[in-house]
Amino acid sequence: MPRLMDLFKIFQNQYHSYIFMRGMVDTYNINILDKNETIALKLYFTDLNQIYQLIMTENNCILKTKNFLKYTTRLECGYEIWESVPQYDLDGV
Repeated sequence: MPRLMDLFKIFQNQYHSYIFMRGMVDTYNINILDKNETIALKLYFTDLNQIYQLIMTENNCILKTKNFLKYTTRLECGYEIWESVPQYDLDGV
C-alpha cells in the first residue's frame, strides 16, 4: 500500500503537470499553422500515468484532459524530463 507522502507527491506532480500544460496553451503562437490546419498533440507522462492533449489550430490552442481526438503526434516520457528542460538540466544527449 502506498505511503501517504508518496500519494501526496503524485497528486502534487499531477497538479504541476496540469499547470505546465496550461502554460503551453498560454504561450501558443497562432501564427505557426496554416489556415484549416490542426495538430493534435497527445502527451503521456509515464511517471504520473497522466495524459493531456493539445489541439492546435490557426486560431487557438485547447488543452484536453479527456474525450481525446485522434492525435497526429503522441509523446511518451516522464514528467520529470519536461520539468528539467527549462532548468537546463538536460544536455540533449
